[in-house]
Amino acid sequence: MKIWLDDWREPPVPGYLWAHSVGEAKALILEAERRGEDVTAVDVDYELGEYELDGGKGLRLLEWLASRGRFYPAEVHSTHDYGKPLMEKFIADNWP
Repeated sequence: MKIWLDDWREPPVPGYLWAHSVGEAKALILEAERRGEDVTAVDVDYELGEYELDGGKGLRLLEWLASRGRFYPAEVHSTHDYGKPLMEKFIADNWP
């Protein structure tokens, strides 16, 4: 399973499941884990607009994954001047 977390941009290539919120992304990941399906990509945006009411900014998904010891391949597609480097640093500092 490949997860694309973004409030308004659709996945740029086929094969990604589009989650608008951190809550939606978590639910998709938990379902994949329950079924024994591999999560092969988590691609995140920082600001999620009104969808932040369901779990916060994209960084929260990365923090949740790290807190569970689930270091799925993660990428940042955000263009946010503050959020992009923050999330990239979080991945660099926490992913094995």
